[in-house]
Amino acid sequence: MTASTNLVHIVSTTQPTGLNLGDEWYNPTTNTLYKNLLVNGTTTLVNQLPASANSTSNISMPTGTGAAAVQGLSTNIASGNVTPSTSGTSIDFTGIPSWAKRITVIFNSVSTNGISNLVLRIGNGSFKAANFTTNRIVGESGTKNSDFAFISIEQIGRRKAVIGSYGAHATSMGADNMEFSADYPGYWQRKMEQETVDLAIFCGGSVGSQSPSGEGKGFEKPKNIGESLADSLKLYLPTVALKDKMELSSLTLKVDLPPYNIRLTTQTNFTTWVSKKLMPYPENVYLQTIKMGNLIWLTAPCDFSGEFALQLKNSLAAKGYNANVTSFNGSYVGYIIPGKYFYFDSYEPKTMGWFGPNMGEYTFELLRHLSEKITEPVKK
Repeated sequence: MTASTNLVHIVSTTQPTGLNLGDEWYNPTTNTLYKNLLVNGTTTLVNQLPASANSTSNISMPTGTGAAAVQGLSTNIASGNVTPSTSGTSIDFTGIPSWAKRITVIFNSVSTNGISNLVLRIGNGSFKAANFTTNRIVGESGTKNSDFAFISIEQIGRRKAVIGSYGAHATSMGADNMEFSADYPGYWQRKMEQETVDLAIFCGGSVGSQSPSGEGKGFEKPKNIGESLADSLKLYLPTVALKDKMELSSLTLKVDLPPYNIRLTTQTNFTTWVSKKLMPYPENVYLQTIKMGNLIWLTAPCDFSGEFALQLKNSLAAKGYNANVTSFNGSYVGYIIPGKYFYFDSYEPKTMGWFGPNMGEYTFELLRHLSEKITEPVKK
């Protein structure tokens, strides 16, 4: 007999049949835990576990069917009875053990007024905000992604939330500021939650090669940028069509990285062995995308180029999709920017370009491939 991939914990007053190796049986009448163990190397036998595996005192078990709950084990799971609400807006749950660390409640056919179901509506959109970002490498002559993308979420008649994303790097304060600050995203979030929604979440967009641009000194600059973006979003939110049904799908791709070479100059770099000694090698690097109706949201483990993001967005727009690309997903592989900048003597390509001149186009092609796969028609 082999061990079960998903171990079973059974509550029963009589010994159950068909137990796999490692499965557990709890007898609530005798407050005893048994486990199906391997003996003599080949035979399995249901064995009573020592008292130390159980509580030193009787355990109050919720009635009903489900998995066993035994204090002291790493798999303390208990299933209680189904509790109909009948009427009213609240239910009291009693008899919960004092050692319980987590409680999971599953709602079935819950409604707000006895007629309508709890409904979540979602929509998305974007607007141009060109005044607040610029191309950091080549300035105003360079391409930039100036779209502010957002997802609007609403519980009908209840709370509202918004997820916003913008490509300007949140570094408007400069290196001379030594105070903790959320920069312009913090001002955006606070104004949105004060005036428009219950919850506002900001995601860094395609911030590679994109600097914030705006008027003001010190904290005035991020305040002007953040609150201006909030004012604009406040005008666009009512125009978004919210839907309570949509198709959801996602894809994840693990990336095989090129040789890892931290650079000394534009022409000289350390070997991979030395680079790994200087700075940990990025592990578990993934690209991901999610499709929510007509929105394709792509994520990358880096500071992803605004120039590349704009190409991806334009390509998907031709297919009828809105799109957004966010940075800093999971691991981190530096700045992903076009290879034409690789030999520039500046911060992004030289200091933060660790995987050679083709890393930008390589990552771009992988994301483009993901976007094509997730927008393929579903085969029926």
